[in-house]
Amino acid sequence: MKFWTVSKFNTPIYKVLSRFGDESVGNDFDFVWASRIEIYPFTKLQELIESHQQQTVNQNINANQPNQTIGFNDFYINHFTDHLELTQKDLFAANMQRFEKSHISKTFIAPEQINQFAEFEDECEQRWIAKPASLYHGKGIFIGTKAEIIEFLTHVQYKVNPNQIEGEFDLFHHLGLEIDKNELIQRAQIAQKYVIQKYIEPLLINQHKFDLRLYVLVREFQPEVKAYICNEGFARFALNRYDHEHLESQLTNIAIQKNNDNYDASLDGAKLDACSLFQILKMRLGKQKTRQIQLDIEKAIFDSLNHVADKIFNHPRQFEIYGYDVLIGQDLQVYICEVNACPNMSSDTEDDKIIKERMLSDALRMVLDNLDIKESYGCFHKLGIESNILIGDKVDRAQALF
Repeated sequence: MKFWTVSKFNTPIYKVLSRFGDESVGNDFDFVWASRIEIYPFTKLQELIESHQQQTVNQNINANQPNQTIGFNDFYINHFTDHLELTQKDLFAANMQRFEKSHISKTFIAPEQINQFAEFEDECEQRWIAKPASLYHGKGIFIGTKAEIIEFLTHVQYKVNPNQIEGEFDLFHHLGLEIDKNELIQRAQIAQKYVIQKYIEPLLINQHKFDLRLYVLVREFQPEVKAYICNEGFARFALNRYDHEHLESQLTNIAIQKNNDNYDASLDGAKLDACSLFQILKMRLGKQKTRQIQLDIEKAIFDSLNHVADKIFNHPRQFEIYGYDVLIGQDLQVYICEVNACPNMSSDTEDDKIIKERMLSDALRMVLDNLDIKESYGCFHKLGIESNILIGDKVDRAQALF
């Protein structure tokens, strides 16, 4: 296998890819691990290859012409063409709200629903969280009352990120593809929205807020969703004790935590593996309630994939590893906060590195060997079926590989 990636040499993804093949130095790649900026150019290239192959087949049938090529092999890529239906916050919210059980908190999309938000009756001290629809790593988040949120949004300047535009344009040029830069600018402008959601009072552990980062491998969306969840996710804890008056300090995103004076990258203080988390919950809530939370999380994730399945084009060489951020409310209800198309694969600690490398290795083996997994493989188990394995369960790895 010849792979193409911009990941650094010491990252888990580069190390895992190197076990499967060699890095391509030209255009002879047959596997692409694309970052956020590279998704659109490479998926457009894949569509062009598929269209050209079909055109060539038709020409051969009709005119008995020799095979033609555009200089690229067909290749695997770690994203679906229409992944934004799931990973862009405003589109995700709109797709979830089409269904009675949405698994998200009360949501409005600004600017188009700002009047409905203003007219919505809530408790005077109810807090809301506003998040840019297309940003990530916790950038641009604001928490406040309805009045404070509306005031904040009146001063928001919906800017287009010039670095993203130039990065996409340069990659199109490198691949030999033509693209109008105005099209890239228009795509970026469409995404400049805010999602406003009711702030959920979280379940606390030792007076600290936490959420769960879970990895989900999707092989296909049609004719039915084929998805697998990694048992070995982790909980992310806010470094400060929970204080309802200072909610900005309660964000659990690791990218935000690293700006905290209390953060130490060499320690696991802000993270806890999923197995340990659910052991704590069993001791606190009991086995039955904890198991129900595990089941509810897996159902929420599987439902969310089915909610967007009719909107995502199913290319046979596309797959995706999504990073799901899930919150458990103090009422033990499960909420999906967001879905990440490019979950961070860097690692600060040895345990973090082991989990990510194992997850990536098992996922790529399933994809590249086209394994038809009925229940489990490695650290993954299938969603949407009755299974004895749930997230956070310890699994005999030797048995799980068969």
